[in-house]
Amino acid sequence: MGVPGCLSSRWVAKAGGGARLIEAPKENLRFVQRRILREILNRVPVHVAAQGGVRGRSVMDNARRHLGSALLLKLDLRDFFVSFSGARVHALFRTLGYPRETARYLTGLTTRCSPA
Repeated sequence: MGVPGCLSSRWVAKAGGGARLIEAPKENLRFVQRRILREILNRVPVHVAAQGGVRGRSVMDNARRHLGSALLLKLDLRDFFVSFSGARVHALFRTLGYPRETARYLTGLTTRCSPA
């Protein structure tokens, strides 16, 4: 999936060793993705427990929910974003009511299959 030639890529060293591939959409694709975000995805209700990347919610809001708790578990999910397959994104657009072909195009505009 994805739109050929619409990304710029670079490798960045990770603090703990190794490297991370950073892929960023070029201007035209970024414009289209922002419009999909604004006109489609931002209208999908977000679970009350979700904090990260949610407009109007912050790390501090999340921390306040846990004040006074006996235990706190902190973790980072490895390869979180690449764990979302194109099929899963396609299923989301289908669930939102888009016809199969439209969902396929929206998936292609919002996902990327990076080489191993």
